[in-house]
Amino acid sequence: MGLNIIASGGGAAKAQAAYGNFYGDGIYYSRYHDLQFYEQLEIGSTPPKERHPVSVFARAVLALDTHPYFYGNYAELTLGVRLTPFGLRGPALELGGVTGTYLRGNLLPIGVAKSYVDFRPTISYGVNI
Repeated sequence: MGLNIIASGGGAAKAQAAYGNFYGDGIYYSRYHDLQFYEQLEIGSTPPKERHPVSVFARAVLALDTHPYFYGNYAELTLGVRLTPFGLRGPALELGGVTGTYLRGNLLPIGVAKSYVDFRPTISYGVNI
């Protein structure tokens, strides 16, 4: 059983506009009597149409479960740049610096540090309807 909540505002109506997206997800695992949550908030700017295909964004993520069964309880902050060379109808390339930490003091697998810093290049393709 799961629940997804997606909300967004701002975006392509103006040549340069700020936007905000929220994504929330909750899943109950009856086998473990455990409820897991994933929440993501992103704010940024949309690029001016065709003149400048670069935008910046910040993303915050929180993932938790009601029992500390999984080491996937974490918080992350990403600051990045999104390149949309073909406008809003083509693929996007994200380059983001991520810093995060595992929460609740759970036992982590051997070799996994409590805090981390990553560089994450991402290619995505989406459609605005």
